[in-house]
Amino acid sequence: MNDVGARLVANTESNGRFHSDWLSMIFPRLKLARGFLAPDGAIAVSIDDNEMPNLRRVMDEIFGEHNFVAAVVWQKRYSRENRGVIGDAHEYLIIYARDPQVFQQSRGLIPPTQKQLEIYKNPNRDPRGRWRAVPMTAQGFRANQMYEVVTPAGTRHVPPDGRCWSMTEPEFLRLRDEGRVYFAKDGSSQPGIIRYLDEVEGFVPWTWWPAEEVGHTDESRKEIRRLFGTQTVFDTPKPVRLMRRLLHITVPNDGLVLDFFAGSGTLGHAVLEANAADGGSRQFVLVQVAEEMSGDHGYPTVAAVAKQRIRRAAREILEGETNSAWDGDVGFRVLKVDTTNMAEVLRVPDEAEQAQLDLSVESVKPGRTGEDLLFQVLLDWGLELSLPISVDPVDGYEVFVVDDGALIACFHKQLDLGVVRAIAQREPLRAVFLDAGFASDDARINAEQIFREVSPSTDVKTI
Repeated sequence: MNDVGARLVANTESNGRFHSDWLSMIFPRLKLARGFLAPDGAIAVSIDDNEMPNLRRVMDEIFGEHNFVAAVVWQKRYSRENRGVIGDAHEYLIIYARDPQVFQQSRGLIPPTQKQLEIYKNPNRDPRGRWRAVPMTAQGFRANQMYEVVTPAGTRHVPPDGRCWSMTEPEFLRLRDEGRVYFAKDGSSQPGIIRYLDEVEGFVPWTWWPAEEVGHTDESRKEIRRLFGTQTVFDTPKPVRLMRRLLHITVPNDGLVLDFFAGSGTLGHAVLEANAADGGSRQFVLVQVAEEMSGDHGYPTVAAVAKQRIRRAAREILEGETNSAWDGDVGFRVLKVDTTNMAEVLRVPDEAEQAQLDLSVESVKPGRTGEDLLFQVLLDWGLELSLPISVDPVDGYEVFVVDDGALIACFHKQLDLGVVRAIAQREPLRAVFLDAGFASDDARINAEQIFREVSPSTDVKTI
C-alpha cells in the first residue's frame, strides 16, 4: 500500500507475486515437455480460470503462438455449484502441437454417439443402409465452385451469399449420376450430399466436451471408490473417460504419452483401458513428486496411490472383456530419483587417515542392490529404462540380461572366471561387472582377455 492506504499489488501477503510461484513451477516443465514432443505430437494442460491467461502466455512463448490448437472447455460438474458468485462448472484443456498441420493429419476423430447415429435414417430403403443428407455449401468464394444447379423438379439454385458449393461442377454431376445427391422428397430443394452411415469414421473434435461424453468429477470419485473402497484416498482425480478422449485424439495406438502431474494415475489407467479395448500398444510415463498425504488410508504419498490404482485397475481390466488382439500387457516399472550408487571417495590428502584409505577401496555405497546398479548403468550408457530385463542364473550367479543381450551385467563381489566366460559366450553388445568383484588386478586382466578371445566386439566395463 502507498502512504494513503491504497493497495498497489494484487496480493499484499506475497508482495505482489500472486502468480510468481506457479509460473516458476510450470515454466521449466513445459520447456522440458517441448523437447519431448514427437513431430506429430501435442501437449494438453488442464487449468482453471485462475491461471488460464498466464498459462496461454507461457505456452505461446515456449511452443509458439502459431502452434496453438484449441482451448477445450470440459464440463467438470453436471450439478449446480452454489459456493461462488457464479457457479464454477468447467475447466480448460489448453492444447498445443509441435506442428498443427502435421498433427491435423494424425489426430483421431471422435466416435459418433448414439444420439448422432440416430440422425441417419433409411426412408427410401436404400440397399446401402442408413444415410443422411449433408449440406453441399462451404464458407467463402471459389470461382470453380460457383455454378447453377437445376433440380429434378426444375428449380434453380445458386450458393447463398458468402458461400460456394462444396465441390466443383464435374464432381457434383458425377455424384448426382451415382444417386448421391438429395433434393428433398419433392425434388426441388437445395442439394445435399448423401452420406452413408458405413462411411462415417468419426467426427472432428470440437472445443465443448460435456460431462455426458467425457465424465465429471463425481464420476472420477466413484472410480476411486470402486477401486479402493473409499473416496478419501484422493479428492481431485480426473475421470478416465476424459483421459480416454485425449488419448483418442492425440496419441496413436502405438504411441507414448507422458504426464508430468500423475496424481492418482488416471492417465495410466486410461492407457490400459484403451489398449484392452482396441488392441493397441500405447505406453505411458507418469511423473509425480513424493507429495505426502494425510489420512489413515495407508498411502503415505500421492505416488503410492497412483501405483496401487494402476495395479488394481489392471486386475479389473484383465478380469473383464478385452480385444482379442491385445497382448494383455499391464506391467509397469517404478523408478525414483535418488542419490548416486557410487561411494563418496573424494578425500583431502593431508586429512586422510589410513583407515579411510582402506575403506575407499569399496566404490559402491553399502545397501545398494544389483538392480540399483543396473539402472545406473542403463542411464550411463544411454539405454532406455523401459527395455526388457530378465534375471538368469549362470553358474550360481545372478546375471541381468537386458533386451536379449544388448547388455549383460553381474555385480557379485567374488566373481569366478567361469561365469565371465559363460557371459562372453553369449556375445552381448555390452558387459558390466563390479570392480570389487575381481579378487586382484590379474583377475580383472584375465576377464578382459577372455572377452578379447571369445567376444571381441563386446564393450566391457567395470564400476
